[in-house]
Amino acid sequence: MSTNKISKFLKSILFALVVTLFFGLLTPIDVSAGGSLSLSDKGYTLKQVVVLSRHNIRAPMSTKGSTLEQVTPYEWYNWSSNASELSLRGGVLETEMGQYFKKWLESEGLIPENYHPEGDEVRFYSNSKQRTIATAKYFSAGLLPTANIDIEYHVDFDKMDPTFTPALNFVSDEYIKDATAQTHKLFDTKVKDLSDNYELIADVIDMDKSEGYSDYVFNSEYGLKYVVGQEPTTDGSLKLGTSISDALVLQYYEEADAVKAGFGNDLTLDQWKAISEIKDVYGDVLFTTPLVATNVANPLIKEIYSEMNTKGRIFTFLCGHDSNIGSVLAALGVKDYELPDAIESKTPIGSKIVFSKWESKKGKTYWSVDLVYQSVDQLRTQPLLDLENEPVVYHLSFNGIKQNKDGLYKAKDIKKLFTNSISKYDALYEKYCDTVAYLGPEGTYTQEACQKFFGDTGNTVPYKTVPEAVQALVDKKAKYAVIPQENTIGGAVIDYVDTLIGQTGVSVIGEVELPISQNLLVLPGTKLSDIKTVYSHKQGITQSTEWLKKNLPNAQVVEVSSTAEGARLVSEGKDSAFAAIASAGSADVYGLEILAASIQGNENNKTRFYVLSNEKPSTDKAQRLAFIAKGNANNLPMLLSSMNEKGITLVTLHDRPLKTVLGEYYYVIECEDCAYANYQSIAKTKGFEFRYLGSFDVK
Repeated sequence: MSTNKISKFLKSILFALVVTLFFGLLTPIDVSAGGSLSLSDKGYTLKQVVVLSRHNIRAPMSTKGSTLEQVTPYEWYNWSSNASELSLRGGVLETEMGQYFKKWLESEGLIPENYHPEGDEVRFYSNSKQRTIATAKYFSAGLLPTANIDIEYHVDFDKMDPTFTPALNFVSDEYIKDATAQTHKLFDTKVKDLSDNYELIADVIDMDKSEGYSDYVFNSEYGLKYVVGQEPTTDGSLKLGTSISDALVLQYYEEADAVKAGFGNDLTLDQWKAISEIKDVYGDVLFTTPLVATNVANPLIKEIYSEMNTKGRIFTFLCGHDSNIGSVLAALGVKDYELPDAIESKTPIGSKIVFSKWESKKGKTYWSVDLVYQSVDQLRTQPLLDLENEPVVYHLSFNGIKQNKDGLYKAKDIKKLFTNSISKYDALYEKYCDTVAYLGPEGTYTQEACQKFFGDTGNTVPYKTVPEAVQALVDKKAKYAVIPQENTIGGAVIDYVDTLIGQTGVSVIGEVELPISQNLLVLPGTKLSDIKTVYSHKQGITQSTEWLKKNLPNAQVVEVSSTAEGARLVSEGKDSAFAAIASAGSADVYGLEILAASIQGNENNKTRFYVLSNEKPSTDKAQRLAFIAKGNANNLPMLLSSMNEKGITLVTLHDRPLKTVLGEYYYVIECEDCAYANYQSIAKTKGFEFRYLGSFDVK
C-alpha cells in the first residue's frame, strides 16, 4: 500500500475531526441518547427483556474461486469455520455476552441463580442459518448454563426464515419507482463520499496486483433491484466494496495480529472505521429507506411486539442479522446515531437491541431501548464480561416520543412506535400492493387461472402450497390469492376447502372455471417403456387414473404439491425414467415434451378456482354468492328447503367435519340467482352459524 495515499486519507480524516470538534462545541448535546455504563435503572424493578440480536463473528464468503479470492493477491485468514458460519471466536464472545446478561438479570432479581425456566417464561427463536442458531446456542449456554435450552427455528436448516428474511413482502411498478427515488434522494451523497474509502480498501488489499480485478475502477454508480419475496439488492462498486469491507472487518476481529489483518498495513482505528463505512452505507441503502424498512421489517416488528405482550414471558432472544437490526430500528423511527467504541457505526457484529420493561415504585410501566455490543477491544481481546467489565450500552432515541428524566419511555409510547409501524405497513400495502399469490411453481393450472382472471394486471407470486398462498394474503403480503376448489373428476379439493374454512378473514371476490387437459410430460426422446415413476398433484393423478392403469400399470405414482412441481422434478432429474402429469404450459416452462395428450378421463374436465381477498365481502348483485354454514347434518334439509323457497339455485355444496362432534359439519355453499337480501333471510335458519364469503362473477 502506497504511503502517500495513506497520508492523503489521514489528512482528510484529521480535517473532518477538526471540523467536527469545532462545530460540536457550538451544538447542544442530546443527553437522551448515547453510551451509558449499564443496562440497569435504579429505582425501577426489571420485569421483562426482549432481545433482537445479530449473529456474532462469522467467516466471510472467501471460498476458492469466489470474488474475494480474485480481488487480492493475498490469502485471507484461515477461518475455524466454513464460509458464512459462526467462528469459534464468535461462539466464545457470544457465551461471554450470555454470561453478562446472566449476571445482570440475576442482579435485577428477574431470574435466580442457576435458573431453569418453567413453562413459557423464556423463548429462544433463531433464523435457520448455522450462524444464527449457533449464536443463540452459545448465548443460551452463557445465560442459562445448566438449563439446556432448545433453540426454535421454523424452516429447514440453512434456509432463510421469512420472519428474519428482510425480504420485500410486496412490490409494484409504482412502489419500485417511489422506493428507488427515495433511496437515491437519501443516500446518493453518502455513496459518492465513499471514494476515499474505496481507494483505501483497494490499497490495503493491493487490488491492482490481483488476478481478476487489477484494472477495476471504483465509482459511485449503483443500481437497485426490488423483487417481491426477495431482499433488496444493489450492484456495482457498492456491492463489490461491501464484500471486501465485510471480509476485512471480520478478519480484523478474528486475527490477533492487527497488521496481519490489514495484509501488512498498520492501520489506525479511523482507517478501520473507514473500511467498515462502506458496508455500513450499503446496509443503509438497502434496508433503512422508510418505504423499504417499513416493508421488509414488518414480520419481525410483529414478532417483537407479540413477545413484548406475551403473558408470562420474562426473557426472549431473537437471533437474526444486521439487516434485521437496521430495518427494525428504521421502521420504528430511530433517530440517527453513530456508535462509540465500534468500527461498525450502526449494527456491530453480535450487537443486540435490548427492550427492557421496568416498573416504577408507583407501579407504572416503562421501557428502555438500548443497543448492547462488545467494543472493538473486547471483540479482539475477549476479556470476560461481568457487571464490572460491561459491554457498551448505547441508549436509543426515537422520533415522536419522549423519555422521562431517567431515560425511560412510557409503555404507551413504545406501543405507539410498534402500532404506528404496523399501520404504516398497512397503508403502504393498500397503496402499492397488487400481488396475486397462487400455488406454484410456475406453470400450474392455478397460474393459468390467475392469468384468465387478472390478465396482464397483478404481480403473480408462486407459493409451495395453497395454505402458504392464502397465509400470504392474511399476512398482507399479497392482495389476492387464487385457490382451486372443485374438479369435474376429482370433486372437491378437500385440503383447499379446509383452508378456506380455516381462514376466517378472507372473502371470495371472483371465480374462474378453467378447462383442464392433463398431459404426460417427459424429457425429449423418452419412450413410454422408459417410464418407471410418474409425478403429479393428487388431482392430476385422480383425473388420469384410468389412463395410468391401462398404459403404465407398473409405474410408481408419486404425489407432489402441484402438477407443475412434478414437471419441474422431471426437468431437473434429467432421467428418462421420470414423467409428470401436468399442463401443456408446464411443458413449455420446463423444456419437456408431451408424450401423451389429454389423458384425463373426461373431455369436459374443468376445475373451479376461487379468487380470494382480505377485503370486506361484496354484497352487490352478481352471478354467484357463497357462504359457509356450520351446523348439524340433521338440519341441512331445512336449510336447503329455505333456499328452494327463495328460488335460489344451488351450484356446489361441500361438507367438511368439525372434527369435534360426530354429525357436525361446515357446509361451503355456492349458489346463483341469489341476492344478498335472500342470503340474509337464509342466514336466519335455526341450527346453523353462518359466515358470508361474498358475491362475485365467473370468468
